[in-house]
Amino acid sequence: MTRQHACPNLSWRDLADAAPQIHSAGRDLLFNPDQGEVAILATVDKRGRPAVAPVCPIFALRGIYVLAGENTPKVQHLLQQRSYALHALVGEDDREFQINGTARL
Repeated sequence: MTRQHACPNLSWRDLADAAPQIHSAGRDLLFNPDQGEVAILATVDKRGRPAVAPVCPIFALRGIYVLAGENTPKVQHLLQQRSYALHALVGEDDREFQINGTARL
């Protein structure tokens, strides 16, 4: 059985306030003390072709940031299209967590 929760248009901080259990579960999946911060970033290029790449999400008070080289395809896609999906690696009991949004510098 799967459960899906949608929290549209919330910042990372707003999610913590509005849905602390979802926020906590997401953070636990995005940050694994044994592996570090590892997630999959899905982007779309200017032709509409999807691309995925591993990234390291960085947690800050106001949001989640991703370290990426300036000239990498993922950064170019985010600058061109701005939409993304950030998906945590699958956790125990097949738990999943995904964030969709619009990238900002």
